[in-house]
Amino acid sequence: MMLIPEQFKWFTSLATRFGVENIYFVNNNYKIIIEKADIFQKKQYLGEKTQCRYCQAFNMNVDSIRRKLNDGEISLEDVSSFKKIAHSLPTFIGNANIISKDECDTCNEKFSLFENNLVDFLGIARTTNKIRGRNGIPKFKNTKNEFVDISEGDLIIGTTEDSEMYEENNDSITITTVKKYIPIEVHKCFVKMALSVLPVEDLKDFSKTIKWLLGEEILDESYSKQLYVIQTKWPVKNIYPAVIIDIYKRNDENIDLPYMFARVCFSNYAFQFPIPLCSMDKLVNNFNLPTVIKHETPFQELLTDNNLWKTILNDTSISKINLSSTELKEEIDKQCFRKTEGKSSINLEDLPEHVIDYIKQKNLTIKT
Repeated sequence: MMLIPEQFKWFTSLATRFGVENIYFVNNNYKIIIEKADIFQKKQYLGEKTQCRYCQAFNMNVDSIRRKLNDGEISLEDVSSFKKIAHSLPTFIGNANIISKDECDTCNEKFSLFENNLVDFLGIARTTNKIRGRNGIPKFKNTKNEFVDISEGDLIIGTTEDSEMYEENNDSITITTVKKYIPIEVHKCFVKMALSVLPVEDLKDFSKTIKWLLGEEILDESYSKQLYVIQTKWPVKNIYPAVIIDIYKRNDENIDLPYMFARVCFSNYAFQFPIPLCSMDKLVNNFNLPTVIKHETPFQELLTDNNLWKTILNDTSISKINLSSTELKEEIDKQCFRKTEGKSSINLEDLPEHVIDYIKQKNLTIKT
């Protein structure tokens, strides 16, 4: 496919920011084996509802399994129910349609604890970046009853007079919060996403990984180098208009590279990580991987406004986050927003009518 001049400039800018050598590294050493995206508003069912891909429990509601249970060929410990809808990727990052049929209710309940930590890890960004989950865009509220909410696409910030959450200057707005999460539980959530979309025949290489997710395998510090994500965070929302997961598998001759790595993209985030504890990684000493680019969608205005695109690229952050700790982590989270050029604080009477109604309904003190 030929790139038009604007697209060529856009791609060249990406390659310059992320490193053209990274693009060649991935293309030369890996192949994509899984590409999933929730973009068609159509259900995508993975696996069969007969046996759990994680704990291997059989579906107790299948007639043949029920007969084996009654005949004593299997015990109650070998079965589970499959009544809950198991989303392959969490609904709170925007996935509604990629669904795993081969995840039992027991494992689904265990994995929900991982999801709680990822929710806390993302923090207020789920609101400010308008990441729509099962019940829409979540409202953020702190212990002082300050909050950040969305009304018809507008960001509403309710603060106290002595607010430590909200800060404004001539050029930007900063929202400061504290988030608490257990890093290794966050990492398990990402790893579970990757395993949920892998073909069943590939799971044999990740038996230790699955035991780790189920709490049956305790890791020592030697594995910490595998337990990280590369986070790419863009300063504009919906660079990734859909929830996307890709799985990369190394070429056969490259036994010194991580066997597989995954990339999960949603809203303005991309998280990339090697899938750890793989039996095919025995000869791998270095688990560091370059940052991949693939789904970074060019909005039309970004193709034609080079200055805007340059600013966005400069403000895009790339960070490697160690998620090996089992201890509760507390950290400051600062969300910064550039003000639109030429704009300043708006008088209450100049706000959209739906925002004014919202303010009156909630009896709020508002920064806009």
